[in-house]
Parts: sequence; C-alpha cells; structure tokens
Amino acid sequence: MSSFRVSVLAAAILLCGGFLGVAQLSQEAAVSVSPVAVGDDTGSSVALALPTTTGGPRRRLQVAAGERPVIYTYYEQPTQYDPNDDSLDLIENWRKAWFDMGWNPIILSPQQAQMLPQYEQLMTLIPSEDLITPEAIRNYKRWMAMAYVGGGWLADFQLWPLNYFLRHGRALPYDGALTVYMGTNPVLVSGTGEEYLRLARQIGQTADKMIGHQKWLNENYPESYQKSVLWNDSIALMELRKNISKDMFKVRGDVVDKGRLQDKDGIFDCAVSEGKRGIFFRALKAKSPENRGSTARKFLNGWRNACEVGQVAELRAVKQNQ
Repeated sequence: MSSFRVSVLAAAILLCGGFLGVAQLSQEAAVSVSPVAVGDDTGSSVALALPTTTGGPRRRLQVAAGERPVIYTYYEQPTQYDPNDDSLDLIENWRKAWFDMGWNPIILSPQQAQMLPQYEQLMTLIPSEDLITPEAIRNYKRWMAMAYVGGGWLADFQLWPLNYFLRHGRALPYDGALTVYMGTNPVLVSGTGEEYLRLARQIGQTADKMIGHQKWLNENYPESYQKSVLWNDSIALMELRKNISKDMFKVRGDVVDKGRLQDKDGIFDCAVSEGKRGIFFRALKAKSPENRGSTARKFLNGWRNACEVGQVAELRAVKQNQ
C-alpha cells in the first residue's frame, strides 16, 4: 500500500475524528479515484479523493443513496507503528465490498466511543492489567461507539458480505434485540443503541472476575494454565451465555468462515454459503506481493464466479434441456 494512501486514510480517521463513510464511488478500472465523505462531530463533511487499485472492474448493486442501510465498522490506530500493517487498505476494500452490495459503510473511531456519556464509567470496569491486550480494549470500545451512534449493524472489517440482506439493514431483526451472527464471536452484530449499551456494561462486568480467576490459575498451575490473552468481548459473550443467561442476547449462525468455503484443492463448496450473510476472513494473511484487501477481494470474486455465475449457468442449462 502506498504511503500516500496510508497517510490520507489515517488523517481521515484520526484527525477528523468523525465518521468515515461513503458518499459516492466513481467508475474505475485498474487504478481510480473514489470520493469518500469524512464527517466531523457536527455532521458536516468534506470529500477526500482516495486512489485505489482494484485489479479489475467491480460489480455493484444500484441503490439510491437515501435507501442504503448503514453498516459500521470500528478502527483504532495501534499504539505502535508497524510498517507492514495493511489494515487501512483492508478497510478500504471492506468499504467497497459493502458498498457494492447496496450498503453505506461507515468507519467509527475512538472519538465516537469517547462521546458516549457512560464512556468513563464503562472503562473503569476494565482493570489496568498487562493481561488484557490492546486489541481486546479496542474491541470493547466498539460497543460504546455503536451505542453512541444509536445502534444498527456492526461488522468487523474482516467480515465481508456474501448474500443480500438489505431488508434487514433497514429494519433490524428481532425488533432490535442484540443479535450476534457467528455464535459468540461478534464479527457481525445488530441491535439498537440501548442494546449495545446494555451489552457493553455486561461485557465489562465479566472482566474483573475472569481475569482474577485466570491469575489464580496462572499462579497455582503455571505449567498447565499459563496464558497471556485472558479476556476479550468474544470470551465475555461466551461467559455471559454460559453462566448468566442464554437469553442475554440472540445467537445465529449466519456467518461462514473462509476456511469452510473452499477445500484443499481450491474448489468452492457453494452449499456451505447458501443463505449466509457474510464471510469471515479469520487470520487472513497477505500473499506477497498482495495485501490482505486484495487477497480477500480475489477470494470473494472467485466465490461469486463459482457460486453465483455458476448457479445461473446451471439453471439456464436445465431450462434449455426441459
């Protein structure tokens, strides 16, 4: 990823301190420019031109701007600079993938979490321990950011759309009850702002107990139980369902892991993805010289060619032979 793209995207997310959303995308070939709206706290916005490399034409669902449901993700700049980190490029490609499926993708930052009135109170629930990773704290903040913006759909930027579900984008399932769509792994979540706030509080309240228990195990059984990663929002959700109540939030299996879509020979299993809302690129690794964004886009295009185009061709062949 070019240094220009990194600097522009980082400035948009960190300095403008607002929402990074999609206003409009230009027609593009291999290299193009796509305008992105960067909003500030007052709701106003300015347009930035981001150069993008797509490796080919993109297929888009034509949806009027005012009819696009919003899909959020959350990004926080790591405290330590990593020259090999391609998260910003991955987010840019995530944004395009959701836009192409008819959504309005918006990137939330720590500023939204910090504007939640309950932010300081919720953060006190998290002990200042070296046992909690910076990533776990960042993931906890996304619940507060979603509560601040009033809820809706939240997707990890490694979660990309498979099949269309725009109707549920405009009207939340289960009347807005908090729903996690990959078991207790919150890579795709929906709910009202009140529901995100409720779960943020419940998730935070698990931290002290779980970390204390793990510290006791580490001290008394160091060889068997020594661990460095002890708590995150996914582990907390699992704990809540197991020991508090299975009705704490709704759980569905509408997300498929990338590893289940393709066998060792690279053949796509289209039946596995039938009816799924999204694909999760778990621990996605870049394939040199490509970055993770390009790798994910090529995989998704391969799936569409096999499972969408292939199915259409098969149906046409059946009709012709009837």
